[in-house]
Amino acid sequence: QAVALQQGGAGSQYSQVQGVRGFPNLGWGFNSPSQELQASFEPGDPRLQATILFAWEELPYGPAEVVYLNTTTPTNQYNQKSILPLENPGGADQGGVNIRRIRYADVLLMAAEAAYRTDRLDEARMYLNQVRARARQGSAATLGFSPEQMFEPMAQGVLGLEAGDSRVFVRYVNPESPAFAAGLRDFDGVCGGPDDSCPGAQAVPPVRIVNADLIQSVNGSPITDLASFEAAVRGLTPGSQATVEVVRATQPQSGMVETEALTITLPVQQLLPDVTAGGPDLLEAIWHERRVELAMEQHRWFDLLRQDREQPGRAAAMMALHGKTF
Repeated sequence: QAVALQQGGAGSQYSQVQGVRGFPNLGWGFNSPSQELQASFEPGDPRLQATILFAWEELPYGPAEVVYLNTTTPTNQYNQKSILPLENPGGADQGGVNIRRIRYADVLLMAAEAAYRTDRLDEARMYLNQVRARARQGSAATLGFSPEQMFEPMAQGVLGLEAGDSRVFVRYVNPESPAFAAGLRDFDGVCGGPDDSCPGAQAVPPVRIVNADLIQSVNGSPITDLASFEAAVRGLTPGSQATVEVVRATQPQSGMVETEALTITLPVQQLLPDVTAGGPDLLEAIWHERRVELAMEQHRWFDLLRQDREQPGRAAAMMALHGKTF
């Protein structure tokens, strides 16, 4: 077991290498998630937020700190699965986070692929859908975007929100999602200096809100925090329509925050529906599930090499998406 000790020597650099580069200074910012990985998650898949740590996002556990923008990193996104608590007795280079070599979901997906290759398609779908059912966390519905609870100093200090105002904003909406077509947009913020520049990787710049879509209500149910949003969505029926009240906050350069009230009708989608496909589509579904379920766990490259033996050129095509053509 990796363990963080004051004198060191028992932890690992696993979290440091992939940690936030800049402020709070947890690491080097290596192994950053790609935009293509972000887009590969199905609309509303909660694993997106559990996998990728975004700029201006509150760290998953205390103390309450937010990831500040760092213009020296390629995407300002990090591997959330490796994040180390700030209060770590061994320091960033002596982390207590274990490297998980294998998980039950990995075993299920190996079993699904093995069953597929031996023409036991019902069994393959059963194992695959067990992984998807766990990811749903008991919810059957989604509005097609990734919600997030806003960092409180940003909510109060930047947007001036009062107690009881909604803190739930749209972090990411896939351009292929009906929510995007209906008008919802990703959260976007930049460094808030006079010229929108960051004063330095170690500095704590203010934030200027370029776009923040704050969810006020869903079918009349008031939304104040992530728990109330999740409760409202759980009560929706896939295939129906939901009326969503939104306040869009924007902030012109060196200007005051401006708000616009929007009423948007969204189709209620089934969250991570069971896979019913057969043939090559089933194999692709299993491979896709490995991509999102095991994302940032150091399986992807080896999966691509293995898949390339069956579909020559697959690995090269995937790497070319990131400018790697050698």
